[in-house]
Amino acid sequence: MSVLPPPVPPQSPPVDHATGSNPDAVLTTGEAPPEAAPGDARHGLSVTWRWVLAAGWSVIMSALGAIAQSAFLADTGPFWLSVKPLPFALPVLTMLALVGNWRATLWVSLVAAVGTVGVGIGDLVEHYRAVSVTEFVCGASALLLTLAAALSRPRRATPEPART
Repeated sequence: MSVLPPPVPPQSPPVDHATGSNPDAVLTTGEAPPEAAPGDARHGLSVTWRWVLAAGWSVIMSALGAIAQSAFLADTGPFWLSVKPLPFALPVLTMLALVGNWRATLWVSLVAAVGTVGVGIGDLVEHYRAVSVTEFVCGASALLLTLAAALSRPRRATPEPART
């Protein structure tokens, strides 16, 4: 059985011992930051948070669909049952914003969450308390998801102060 020699460590870049820096390195201090690519997290949300929001909104739309179906079968229900697309319009717009990675995705999600809470208020006025509580829970979870996604956005790097 042959024994392999140990691997050779990689060469480190040359260092100017007078300044302590690499003369071949690209100097980036003072330059403008590069433009963010459309899929970049600095542009909007990271891919992970877009997936989290999409999954959350999918569950919320499923819950609203279950409310609509059960109310239809019981022949009673929320005020929006005659206009079924009403509570689904803003969540669908949010899903389109997530897929398209729009800059305003978080704002669209926030408006959709507030709209879902508004649908719950409309059902509370119409005395459908159980349906209203479910819609409030859906709206509150959408608000929390949107808040978590907004807080997860990377912070913009602040430029270092100039040395005098």
